[in-house]
Amino acid sequence: MKTESTLMVIFCIFVGFIQPSHGQQWVPSNANSMDHIYRGGNIGIGTTMPAAQVHLSNQAPNFEVEVEKTESPSLINMGFTSPFRPNLLLEKKMINPDGSVAETLGWIIDGGPALDFVRGNLVSGSERRFSINETGARVFGSTFSIGKENRQINLGYSEEGRYIGMGYRPLAGAAFGSLGNGGGAIIFSSPDGKLSVATGTADIMSSGNSTRMTIDAQGSVGIGTVSPSAQLHISGEKPGIRLDNQSGGWWDMQPLSLSGDHTFVLSYGGVDPIILAKENGNVAIGTELTPSVLGNDDISAYRLFVEGGILSNEVRVRTGWSDYVFAPGYELLPLTDVAEHIAVYGHLHNTPSGAQIEASGLELGSMAANQQAKIEELFLHLIEMDTRLKELEQENTRLRKFMEKNKGANNLKKR
Repeated sequence: MKTESTLMVIFCIFVGFIQPSHGQQWVPSNANSMDHIYRGGNIGIGTTMPAAQVHLSNQAPNFEVEVEKTESPSLINMGFTSPFRPNLLLEKKMINPDGSVAETLGWIIDGGPALDFVRGNLVSGSERRFSINETGARVFGSTFSIGKENRQINLGYSEEGRYIGMGYRPLAGAAFGSLGNGGGAIIFSSPDGKLSVATGTADIMSSGNSTRMTIDAQGSVGIGTVSPSAQLHISGEKPGIRLDNQSGGWWDMQPLSLSGDHTFVLSYGGVDPIILAKENGNVAIGTELTPSVLGNDDISAYRLFVEGGILSNEVRVRTGWSDYVFAPGYELLPLTDVAEHIAVYGHLHNTPSGAQIEASGLELGSMAANQQAKIEELFLHLIEMDTRLKELEQENTRLRKFMEKNKGANNLKKR
C-alpha cells in the first residue's frame, strides 16, 4: 500500500509537469521575464513569443533576428529599426592543467544594420571577418577561399594588390604558394592600375617572373612582360604570333637571330622563312641572303632581295639620265673608234660585258641610262651622217651642172 501511494504521487507530479499552456513545456518563475525557453519546437531568448526555431531579441520594437529552418538552406530574416544588436557567441576555451584559462577563441555572430561574423571574443577584443547587409556581402581579411587543396579558389589581397588565385594563395609580397599538385593561375591587379595573369606549376610563383600577360592603366597589353611599351608588346625567348586556320595550315611571325642579325620572320607551316626583315632595313623574299657584295660590285645600299622572279605591270626607277650626250662639247667617239673597240673587246665602250652581267647582274637604272646614251650617240652619228650626205648631194649637183656645161662647150668646138 505504501508503494502504491508513492507511485501515485510521482505520477501526479509528472502529469503536472508536462501539462502545457499553449504548447509551453518550460515556463519562467517571473511572468515578466524575457529569459524564456520553449520546448514546443521553438527557442526564444529575450522573447516570450518565439517565431522561429531560434529567436533572439532584445525587446527593441520591430527588431528581431530569426533563423528559420525550411526545406531549403537556413533563411535569416532581420529587421533594422533599432540601434540594439543581438548577438550569438560561439566560444572555445583552452584550459591549462591548473584549471586556468590559457586562451579563449571564438566567433561572434552579431546582428544589426548588418549581419557580422566576428573572430575573437567579447573580453579581449575581436575582428570583423565577414559582413552581410541589404546591398551585398563583404570579406574582411587577406583571403576568402572556396574549395580545397589545388582545387581551391582564393579571393583577397597581398602587398602587391588584389588577386583571384586558382590553386595558389599569397605568402608574402609578390610570392604565391601552391595549395597542391598541378599548379594553377592567378589574376591580380596592382596599385598602379595594372591587371595581370600569372600561371605555373611550381610550389611558389612570383607575380613578376610567373606573369604571362599584363594590361596597364593606359590599355597597353604585355605578353611576357609586365611593362608594355606599345599597345601590344610581346616579349620572351621565342616570342611570336601564330595565325592558325584550323585546317592544317598556319602562319608564324616571330623575331629571330639569323647570322647575328636581329630579324623579323614570316613563315608558313613551320618551314623555311618566306619574308625576312632585318634590323638594317634589308628585306628578303624567298631567301635568307642579303649580301653586300655581288661579284666585284658593292650592293650594300640595296634593301630588297628576292629569290625567284618579280612580275609587275609597271616598274618605276628613279635614276640619272643621259641628256649630257647632247650637251655642247660632248666628245662623240668616232665610228672608226667604236668599230675598233668592238673588235678588241667584243662590246660597246662604257657598257658592261656579258661576263660582268652574269657575275654581278645589271642595274636597271644605270643600264637604262647607258642604253639611252648609246641611242643618243647613234642619233648624233646619224645627224652627222645626214649633214655630210646633204653636203655630198649639193656637191654632186654642182659637179653634174659643171659637167653638162663643159660637155656643151666641147660640142661647139667640134663643129
